[in-house]
Amino acid sequence: MKEKRFKVGITLTICWLAVMVAFVGFGLFGYGQLPGKVNEWGDFFAGFFAPLAFLWLVLGYLQQGEELRLQAAELKNSVEQQTQLVQETRRQIEQDAEANREERERQHRRAQPVFEYSVLSYADNDTTFEVQCRIANHGMAAREVMLMTEDAEGGDIDLGEFSALPRGAVNQFTVRLPRAHEIQISISYTDINNSLEVEEVWMGVIQDKPCFIPSVGAL
Repeated sequence: MKEKRFKVGITLTICWLAVMVAFVGFGLFGYGQLPGKVNEWGDFFAGFFAPLAFLWLVLGYLQQGEELRLQAAELKNSVEQQTQLVQETRRQIEQDAEANREERERQHRRAQPVFEYSVLSYADNDTTFEVQCRIANHGMAAREVMLMTEDAEGGDIDLGEFSALPRGAVNQFTVRLPRAHEIQISISYTDINNSLEVEEVWMGVIQDKPCFIPSVGAL
């Protein structure tokens, strides 16, 4: 479009100049009347070139409008590309954050002990059982292990405390288990990353025997 407009302007300019040359030529050969004074020649050229000036002014205006439209389109494309880049960067950041979170969770799980609870023996005291329990660690080492439960009034009962439970370690503790309801035992410990963790396990009476409830919740 730019080259076509320029060619049109050049063509019209040449044609207009040819008209001027022809007019002056005819005047020189006596076929027309030419200006006689200098100021008349000035008015002649001013009037003659005014259409050309207006022509190129219009062509320049059209060209400028086209360039502005192109610049607007380029700016719009640039904004869209920047928006896509921001969205892609945000997605990448979210993916990296999710990957880092999953990796931290894997590292956290690998750093944890794996406790196994079992009943060794028990004594039936009518309303309660005196239960001798076993705790074994099949995972990573744990330190400062404390086992707690609550009495009927909500007070804490210390079931046992071990300075360390390395992998493969086995220890025992005693629980007074009511017949009427289950109890929750909280096991707090420090893992190999020096993070304080808490695990919970439930005990109850099934078929008149004390046992640990299979579903174990971890905090």
